[in-house]
Amino acid sequence: MPKEMQPKKPQKKQALKLKTPAIKKPERRYRDAVGMARLLPKQLKTSTQKRGFQAGQLILHWDKVCPEYATLALPTKLSYAGVLTLTVASDSAKQELLLAAPIIVQRANGFLGHTAVEKIRCQTGILPAPIKKAVPAPAPSASAVEWAEKTCNTLPQNDLKTALINLGAQIYSKKDKE
Repeated sequence: MPKEMQPKKPQKKQALKLKTPAIKKPERRYRDAVGMARLLPKQLKTSTQKRGFQAGQLILHWDKVCPEYATLALPTKLSYAGVLTLTVASDSAKQELLLAAPIIVQRANGFLGHTAVEKIRCQTGILPAPIKKAVPAPAPSASAVEWAEKTCNTLPQNDLKTALINLGAQIYSKKDKE
């Protein structure tokens, strides 16, 4: 039988090959531990911008802007109209701050570098407890230092020995008081 008369074999259907972009897996980033002091300003900036702060640094440095009023009030909002809202603990503090409003406005604008604050609004609320500063430990007695030096005399002279002498003297002083 001639080739022309032979039945044709069915051809295999070829799938259409579409060019699709290769999907890259996201790279895993390994980071070293980062201290909170590095992360806090960035996080605080985003949270204060949501609350209407034009300058989030005002709340961070409020104790430097108005140190005499830092225990009485805390800035909560700075509106675009130039109204600085302060949260105060009591009505007497509110009156004191309203009397000192020109001073606070001047200091806040000086800190921000432009005229962002035009007037003060006070609202009564709960203030966070102030952070207590650590009290330095009293100096150890002479007998405690002598005991610690005698105990550590076999160690080579370096920073470790000095630190151990200080630690031992503090511990020995506490035992003397008890």
